Amino acid sequence: MLLNDFFFIDWAGLAPSIKADSQPVAETEDTTENELVNGPLNVGLHLNIDHDIFNGHFPAEPIVPGVCQLQMVTEVLSSYFGEAFILTDSPSVKFLKVISPQEVRDLVMSIQKIVPTSDGLLRVECSLTSTFEDVIYSKLVLIYRKESLE
Repeated sequence: MLLNDFFFIDWAGLAPSIKADSQPVAETEDTTENELVNGPLNVGLHLNIDHDIFNGHFPAEPIVPGVCQLQMVTEVLSSYFGEAFILTDSPSVKFLKVISPQEVRDLVMSIQKIVPTSDGLLRVECSLTSTFEDVIYSKLVLIYRKESLE
C-alpha cells in the first residue's frame, strides 16, 4: 500500500484551472449506459518526497517508479469505489516524462473512462498530469478485477 505513505489523495484540492467537486462523483452527464465514469474525474495527488522509495530509485536523481504510478491508480480506484481491485492487464502504458519529486510534488490523476467489460472486469483510461495540466507524465489503459476473499 502506497496510499497515505508514498502519496496522499486530495479529492478537492485541485488547481483552480481544474473543475472539481468537494466529493467524487461516480457518473457525469455524458456517461453512457455502460460506463461508470466518462470523465474526466480529476483526483489531486500529493507525493511524499521524503519516502524511502526515492533513496533507491534513484539516489542521485530520484523519480517516481512506473510500477508506483500503476499502483497509485489501483489505490485511487479502491478508495473511490470502497472495494479492492487487482490489476490484471495493461493494454497501453505510456510513460511520457519522468516525475521528479525534486520538481513535482502535486499531480492530477485524470480518469477519462471506467467501463465494465463483458467478462466482469473494469477497463480504466487515465493519465497523470501536472496540476495545471500542461505536462502529461503518463497515459494508461488498465484492466482490473475486483479482489475476492475466496
